[in-house]
Formats: sequence, C-alpha cells, structure tokens
Amino acid sequence: PDHALAPSPRPREGSEQPAATIEARALAPKGGPSSSDTLATGALNQEVVQQRGKRCGCSIRSCATTSVMTTLGVGVFSVLVIVLVNMLVPASGRQCLPDQLLYGCTSWIPKYESICCQTPQNYAEHSGFLMEPNVRFFNRLVEMQSAFLAGGGGSSIAKAAGAEALSGLHVQKSASGGVEFVFYDSQCSVPLFVAPRGRTFDEFRKESENHGWPSFRDAEIVASNIKIISGGEVVSSCPQPTHLGHRFSDGMGYRYCIDLLCMAGQKDSSLSGKMVSSMLQSTGGSPQSAAFARAGVGLLATLGAVLCATLFPALGV
Repeated sequence: PDHALAPSPRPREGSEQPAATIEARALAPKGGPSSSDTLATGALNQEVVQQRGKRCGCSIRSCATTSVMTTLGVGVFSVLVIVLVNMLVPASGRQCLPDQLLYGCTSWIPKYESICCQTPQNYAEHSGFLMEPNVRFFNRLVEMQSAFLAGGGGSSIAKAAGAEALSGLHVQKSASGGVEFVFYDSQCSVPLFVAPRGRTFDEFRKESENHGWPSFRDAEIVASNIKIISGGEVVSSCPQPTHLGHRFSDGMGYRYCIDLLCMAGQKDSSLSGKMVSSMLQSTGGSPQSAAFARAGVGLLATLGAVLCATLFPALGV
C-alpha cells in the first residue's frame, strides 16, 4: 500500500485474470521481484481486497451488504415512482369502450373515448352534446318511454335507444307510478343512475339541457358504484375507473354533471337481474369517497422519501 500504483498490465487476448491479481502486480515493489521481498500472490490478493474495503469505508462483508441493499432499494424506489406516475398521470390514447353504445353515442367514440378512459380528467364533451341531431338524448328517452308504456317489447325500446337489442333493465315503473330509466357505465356496464327520482321527467330534462350535460341528483345515483375523487371528479367503481363527470354543489344540494358518452352502456352479462335490482335499491345517499386513494398516494410518497433519505447518502448523492 506504500508503493505507487503502476498501470495494470493488459492480459493476453483470450486469457482472463482476476482483477485482484492484476492489481496485486501493480502493488509489487518497483525494481523487479526477488525471493526475499516478493509477497505471495495470495497475500497480495488479500491485501487488495482489504484495501478495497478501506476505500469504501467498510468491511468486505458490509460492502457487499450495502451494495445489495442499495440495488434493492433503488429497485423498490423505481417501482414506487412508476406506480405514482401511473396513478397521477393519465395514459394517452387508452381505449376502454365497446364498439357500440346507446343514445346515438357510437359515432362519437373516436372523438370522446379518451374522456371516459382517463382519470383524473379535466376535459368533457362539448356543452349541448346531448342535443346533437344524431344523439337526441331526451327525445330517445321519450320514445323509449312510449314503447315501454305501449307494451311494444324489448325490440321497440332497443330501437328507440339506438340499439338492435338491449341487455338488462333500462326502463321500469317508478314507485310513484311513473317511468324511470336506468343508465349503465359505458366501460364495465354497472348501473350508475336511475332517473328521474324525486322529480318529474320534465324537471330532469330541463335541468340537464340548461346545463348542457345530463344532470343527476343524490336520490338518483347508485351510490355503491360511484366514487368521488379529488376536485369533485365523479368516477365509477370499475376495476379501471371510468371518468363520468364532476359533482357541483348548488342551492338544492349536489348536482352530478355527467358525460353522456360515459354512461351510455348496457348491463354487464355477468350481472344477474337480482344483483342489478339490489344495486338499484342503493340509490341515494353519499357515493364512496376516495380519501383512501389519496392516503395511499401519500403513503407511497412517504416511503419514497424514506428510501431517498436512506439510500442517497450511501450512494454518495
């Protein structure tokens, strides 16, 4: 260790020599070896190993442990970063909707699908989309109501809704003796809203058309299938949540302003009629809060900060 380090000799092509042996040669005294002053190669190798341990400020065992822990820590931290990015940054161009939707929405899928498929979401269909000539949302509901009351059967109701056939319950008698409609998630097909409830059809229509989007009240939401996340954003309980719209507070309580394209689905074939009926009984009340999701993000951020504080000093950062 008291001798200056000389350039390490390059091994012959095709031969491999341990790095410790090469460095041991470099540590040999200048002037050539002799039988009395040349250290054994094994001793030199051990000295080089010890010297490397001193350079990293630890024993060779603790150096190896630090290296392994650093590698694992960086890997875990990278995973946390990826998870956080995926949670906070919407993926561009993701597709999640079926080829066919109700209420004249099918032709609008290429333009507005990303609104439903990305959360968080700050964009929406254009105001008045529900009144587009090839959509005519409330006109279709009137036609569906007429077909239902006339006993025209499922095919007539499906035609009015803009489909060849309908799966599941879409029109039913209300408790007050009128007619109400069931609206399903466009992606995973769970029931989201039953309207009108607690008001007339004309009141439901007037409020929606005045605001430019279908508008629902607390009494009309299927609370078990809807969540409210940061900023009042309304999403569904699909495994990959569907963006539905936003919730606003006014003098009459909460109003759920919803993108029609995202609530134009049909019942999931895996849901039995009994399951749907049970879900529809849960209308009203408060939807699920996403406080737990924000807490999860906070926990991941905290873990990332702890890893940074632990690992970066070991890395010399």
